[in-house]
Amino acid sequence: VQEHEWVCLDSHLDSGAAKSVCPLDYCSHFPVKETAASKTGEGFRTAAGTRLANEGERVIQGRTERGTPISMRYAVADVTVPLDSVAQICDSGAQVLFTSTGGYILNKMGRHDFTRQGNTYVRKTWVRKPKKTRDDDVEMRPVGFHRQGNR
Repeated sequence: VQEHEWVCLDSHLDSGAAKSVCPLDYCSHFPVKETAASKTGEGFRTAAGTRLANEGERVIQGRTERGTPISMRYAVADVTVPLDSVAQICDSGAQVLFTSTGGYILNKMGRHDFTRQGNTYVRKTWVRKPKKTRDDDVEMRPVGFHRQGNR
């Protein structure tokens, strides 16, 4: 049995992105699966025109700050921060509202708020990150208090 901890991760909402995309090391405990696009070498173009290879797809399961379950499908590429495509979010049936201070995503599961930081809209998602098992990590073993029979 593994213990888990919740980790808060940021992603940037991007109204100009055709697809949501994340770096290879973002949520690396969720597997990257090969897709038809990654097999054929189909890639992406950045706003500056640079070509990026499509490394596959990662589906991340987590929770909003309100505790609502959320699932996000990302293409994996050599980007510096995860970008959430507003078009992809809306195509999934959700609505996205932007204001001068933030906004929210509204779908059948509920509302997911995001904030504005400078000129960037940032969404927070809580994900479970696997830890080592107790047998693998001596530092995780309790010290000072032992239950009867566990000495």
